Amino acid sequence: MLEFSIRRRTQVLDTIIQQIETTPQHIQQVTADTVLPAMQEYVVLRLAPYPPPIGKGVFKMMATPAQRRAVMAKIRRGEWMGRTGALGRSWRAGMEPLDDGARIRIRNVAPYAAFVVGIWQQPFHTHTLWPDSDQQRGDMLRTAAVAFSAGVMGA
Repeated sequence: MLEFSIRRRTQVLDTIIQQIETTPQHIQQVTADTVLPAMQEYVVLRLAPYPPPIGKGVFKMMATPAQRRAVMAKIRRGEWMGRTGALGRSWRAGMEPLDDGARIRIRNVAPYAAFVVGIWQQPFHTHTLWPDSDQQRGDMLRTAAVAFSAGVMGA
């Protein structure tokens, strides 16, 4: 009886060790199957949509003189096309496998994104209600955590 008990405990321990060793792959699978689609949906619903156009006089009131000169010069040269939708199409959500799990990376690849939705968001963009990516961080983390939990639980 003692011999059986020892073998049984060894089998349980072997199973636990195997599960621990395969945890990074399991995390990667759950992230790819559940978290990444949830984050892609977050991007489509919360980050990519454009807010209403800027109100009359808001840019003039909130832009710096240099910003006003630069925009007026673009308009005079015929380079200003208004909203093109490029910023919304420039959002990317991807997954990177890591040795100890996985990482979700959400970014906007437009060269001017930092000034519209990022770290250097201009006051007139804040006024127009462009999302501030740093302020979205908490919601993104909660969305990822809920999706990961659902994926682990098999929901």
